[in-house]
Amino acid sequence: MSFYKLTRLRVIHISVFLIISFLFLITPTSAMAPQMLKQGSQGIDVWKLQQDLYVLGLFTGQIDGVADPETIAAIRAFQRLSSLAPTGKLDSKTISALQKQRISAKELDMLARLVYAEGKGEPYEGKVAIAAVVLNRLHSPQFPTTVSGVILESGAFSVVKDGKLPAETNEETKKAVLEALSGKDPTNGGLYFFNPELATSSWIWSRPQAVVIGNHIFAK
Repeated sequence: MSFYKLTRLRVIHISVFLIISFLFLITPTSAMAPQMLKQGSQGIDVWKLQQDLYVLGLFTGQIDGVADPETIAAIRAFQRLSSLAPTGKLDSKTISALQKQRISAKELDMLARLVYAEGKGEPYEGKVAIAAVVLNRLHSPQFPTTVSGVILESGAFSVVKDGKLPAETNEETKKAVLEALSGKDPTNGGLYFFNPELATSSWIWSRPQAVVIGNHIFAK
């Protein structure tokens, strides 16, 4: 087989993988029985659970699909916040509460579109960082508690016009969103980003700066 055909096949395989990954991300949390989740349990269900708890700001461990003590502790923390018995088990009431808190397919699409619009011309790490800023805002009491609320908040992002986002996105952007949702944060907790060549606000310059990635400064 020629090099051209091999390269083309690899591109197709990568594209299919990204599409499947992004679709998998928006499927509901599966109804795992309580006795199936214990320390040491592993699999896709545990991976998805860790991701859900990470987005809620309750899990800070490694998202690896293995239920470690941090995973169980995060479940208990979520149960306490949801006024449920802190058993650490993924029972039907906990699953129902998690599903109400999850990022919807619509919000995932919004996040990908925001990252694409704000991240044009930025390196891949910069795109991951933009997505991470949105997720970091979810964990901060200064901002709305939903992805759509964070993105559509008045004056939050320059690409949002009259409550609407540009429609474009691409596979690289979706992959960057996946990485951010899986716990990668190149900003080290950044809540803001701006282009120093374009920023005119004295307030944004007053924020503690965390890191420079591409054309953006990420700040707290």
